[in-house]
Amino acid sequence: MKKFIAIIISIFLLFPSANVVYAEGGYCGYSRILTTDTGFYSDMNGSYLKFYLPYGYYVKVLEVGSTYTKVSYMNETSQFPFLTGYVKTVDLITTDKIPVSPYPLLSITVVSDDVLFSDSNLNYSKIGVYANSLAVYYGEIKNANDEELVYVYCNGYLGYMRKSAFAPFVVPTHPDPIQTSYSESENVSVTKQKNSSMQILVVAGISITVVAIVYFLFRPSDKKRIEKEDEEDYIR
Repeated sequence: MKKFIAIIISIFLLFPSANVVYAEGGYCGYSRILTTDTGFYSDMNGSYLKFYLPYGYYVKVLEVGSTYTKVSYMNETSQFPFLTGYVKTVDLITTDKIPVSPYPLLSITVVSDDVLFSDSNLNYSKIGVYANSLAVYYGEIKNANDEELVYVYCNGYLGYMRKSAFAPFVVPTHPDPIQTSYSESENVSVTKQKNSSMQILVVAGISITVVAIVYFLFRPSDKKRIEKEDEEDYIR
């Protein structure tokens, strides 16, 4: 019984939880948005999509998860309050460098009176917004009625406004160009292959260790083996 318990304890010690991605010392860095459909979610299960993040910019990584990663977006200032949310882990490419201008510092102009809403379905209004007001751009989304919305910070409030209420605008390209060549894709692929290979080696090493533990715990001692051989000789 003691041997059985020892085996169980050994296996639990050797196999960490598969649902957690560990980072030494608590990882904190930046990840770049490399697709136009990278969503920023309010919850860790990805149930509520807040908006799509602008291509080429960054989020700050707070906690890496196997499916969704907790991030912050925008700087914490009076003009650009930050948001905390979640992004699919597979959509993120981390960098060790501190990026220059990680967020889009874009002010857009309201050209027609409108309303700022707290939800993308435009059911709950916060404030009325008059023409010639300025708003800070965060991201965009289409609601269930296929209306194009912009998530903004305007007159001290965060929320959704109709894109048609603003003068035409273009989100500026990030100053650090994105290399879309095959070499970059290859680097990402190689990194994934290295991670997969490392996982295979770890699993193989753990399996060998467990087998060795089982063998040494349950193998018969030399004394018992000799006694058994003598008994068999005596019977013959």
